[in-house]
Amino acid sequence: MGLVSTADDYLAFARMLLNDGALHGERLLSRHAVRQMRINHLTAEQRELVIPTFDPLRRRGFGLGLSMAFAADAVPGSEGRYGWPGAYATTWFADPAEDMIGLAFGQVWYDAQLELRPTFESLVYQALD
Repeated sequence: MGLVSTADDYLAFARMLLNDGALHGERLLSRHAVRQMRINHLTAEQRELVIPTFDPLRRRGFGLGLSMAFAADAVPGSEGRYGWPGAYATTWFADPAEDMIGLAFGQVWYDAQLELRPTFESLVYQALD
């Protein structure tokens, strides 16, 4: 059993976070709550832990329900981008510096998603001028 949603719902959620908690002119979360979601709450030592099934998340920070990237991340992109790499190669990210959201929905298990996520993000950032 898992969570089920649509691409439109994911996009609306990402837009709301990118817009500091507001969507279509309506405040859904406070700015303070969104800031807490988008800042790292882990120490450097905690980020270095390797959990085999979550190795793609290694060296990333975690806010409240979000993963965030740092400058040392191997994938190109802005420090401070955030999102979530879900199961079966479903992933989304928001990049405040680029005012951009990326969504990708796959249906493959662990081995293939190790390549799909970084390839997707890399191609998105290469397409920017």
